[in-house]
Amino acid sequence: MTLDQLISEHAPAPYTGDDSAAVLDEAIATLGTLRRRQHVGDPGAILHLLASLAADIDTLIPATIHAARDQDYTWTEIAGLANLSRDRVQRLSVILVVAALSEATVEQGEIREEACPLLPLR
Repeated sequence: MTLDQLISEHAPAPYTGDDSAAVLDEAIATLGTLRRRQHVGDPGAILHLLASLAADIDTLIPATIHAARDQDYTWTEIAGLANLSRDRVQRLSVILVVAALSEATVEQGEIREEACPLLPLR
């Protein structure tokens, strides 16, 4: 068994519990207050706030995958921590590359390397 296999089999999978429920309740209340929305007891408003938080989380995951790779986490380790397949984690990392490409500065028909750090698939 390789080290990557051992880590992926014993990595703490994401879980839910009272602590994460309390954090989400606080996030919903805070976001609702910041947006001046009456959300207490309104499932539609709560749904909208949850969808907003989920969208923000979805944008953070690719950047966090990139940061983990920069800290020498393997694809297998990241997959284990995120409770995703290695292929799914690599596909999510491509989102960051595509976003960088779409925002990259183009000079004389070429994309500057510092504007788009491509992720090595090792």
